[in-house]
Amino acid sequence: MRSIFRIGYGCAGSKLAGIIADCILLTACSGFACNHDKGMESTSVDQTVTASVVEISCGASARDATWVTLHRTGDKYDRHDDVIFSAAQQHPVELKWVDDSHLAIDCHCTDKQILFQVAKIGGTNIAYK
Repeated sequence: MRSIFRIGYGCAGSKLAGIIADCILLTACSGFACNHDKGMESTSVDQTVTASVVEISCGASARDATWVTLHRTGDKYDRHDDVIFSAAQQHPVELKWVDDSHLAIDCHCTDKQILFQVAKIGGTNIAYK
């Protein structure tokens, strides 16, 4: 299991996750307009939460990135407040729900390319391969 950042979700965790997500947004896109293309999605067994792969393409202006967001099913998929994983450059990512509260993320990337990952948010535990 890779461990870059481990953040529990509570009042302080929520604010910290937002601040880190803002940094990821700035790192990935440097303030320039970037495309946020939705890749694979996986919805929890109870259909309430969806994990989405988001490919960030910034062209020559900044580095590309891969995000995984966790959001309520039906909500916007690319909000930076919902980022639970980020890697430099674009990579294939597999998402699998084990049950309603356990999500497995498998990024075909190196540890050095991982910028951010959350181990738990709300009632969802996240495992990385």
